[in-house]
Amino acid sequence: MSSALGLLGLTLGAVLLLGGLVRPAWALAAVALLFPLEQVISSLLPFFAAYSKVFNFAVGITALISVCTSFARGEAPLRGYFSVTAVASLALYMLATVSLLWSPQPHPVAEMLGIYVPPVILGLVVAPLLPRNLDDYREFAKVMLVFGTIICLLVLVNPTQKNVWGRLMLEIAGGTSNPLALSELGGSLLIIGAFLMPTGLVGRTFWTVVRAAAALLGTALLFAASARGQVFSALGAIFIFWPMARKIRSVGQFLGIGLLAGLLGGLGMLGLQLFFVSGSERRWDPARILTDILGRFDAVATLLSTWLRTPMSWFFGLGNGAYETIDPTLPYVHNTPVECLGELGLAGGALYSIAFGGMIIACRNLWRAWRHDPSMRWVAALIAAMLFDMFVLSLKQGQLWGSYKFFMYGIIAVRLSKIDIPEELPPETGVPPTHS
Repeated sequence: MSSALGLLGLTLGAVLLLGGLVRPAWALAAVALLFPLEQVISSLLPFFAAYSKVFNFAVGITALISVCTSFARGEAPLRGYFSVTAVASLALYMLATVSLLWSPQPHPVAEMLGIYVPPVILGLVVAPLLPRNLDDYREFAKVMLVFGTIICLLVLVNPTQKNVWGRLMLEIAGGTSNPLALSELGGSLLIIGAFLMPTGLVGRTFWTVVRAAAALLGTALLFAASARGQVFSALGAIFIFWPMARKIRSVGQFLGIGLLAGLLGGLGMLGLQLFFVSGSERRWDPARILTDILGRFDAVATLLSTWLRTPMSWFFGLGNGAYETIDPTLPYVHNTPVECLGELGLAGGALYSIAFGGMIIACRNLWRAWRHDPSMRWVAALIAAMLFDMFVLSLKQGQLWGSYKFFMYGIIAVRLSKIDIPEELPPETGVPPTHS
């Protein structure tokens, strides 16, 4: 069974990569699904467990070929890329690398740079050049929904499943998969499924089935992985940004929809208890959740207080990886913006703030530009929701080198806000803009 499922996963990856050679949106989906799909294939096929970088390399080459093809077609993929957000994000990672020179604990990070750097380059330099407009992002969302749902299914029926501290993981060459990568996929599927707005009778029927499957399997994966933060982050993104995706006629309608969604969600959670692995119920205990939240705040306070007591580190920080010397019980502070401030100083905090500020402005501009166009309104809202989800996750599990998707989605949002906004924004009661 393992070989059959492994071949299915490998075929899925091959189809995605072949599509990425001719469709930039497919290449972007391959980048977004890189780690979940890699872990599924590696858990089922021993060759890829031993040579996991083969698939990563294939995804990177596919994305690069897609960008080169855009250059060859004269589509100017660099247009809109060199924004303040992109420059600040790249400078932040450069500062993190240079800070190893004065970090009290440089070796763990330095030894992992070979693993950290390629995904960062792929996410911050190559992937943002792939979507040419909101049409591409809409296609990316649909591809992500279909392929992500199948990956969820492969995880849930995977014979290499292991229960580790009440969390579902996959066994890979004697080790285990990263539950954060798998549960992040589940949250993304919930968000995309909630925002997707298909057109046409056949299209609505097909995508309704896909959305239902994505919601069921994505939620099942979240609960099987006992991913509390991902559940709250995805639901928060949907609750905050869904009104931006659809025109809400009244506050009563919004509250009614919210009440119905809450009721259905509650019933669904009761049914999805079947997917709980042994011991996971303890992670959902309110007292345990509160304890873990307070633990995260303690870690934040510990890093910042140490930084403040070291004036020589105020401008350029304690150095990347320094937190492990302060609190040996945690390898990092689990909060990306705080890590940037404490380990990279005021310079790192400023670069992060500049990058994040540009992302917020871009999401606002995109939604303002396309809020009158029903076919694009939900896409603009989805861009903001996906970015919000990555931001919230970076506050509870974030580490700068592992948070590259947050910057990737942010740079994409900024680039699209510069290259795919109507020349004249429509008035509040004007005619919707025409999207070419």
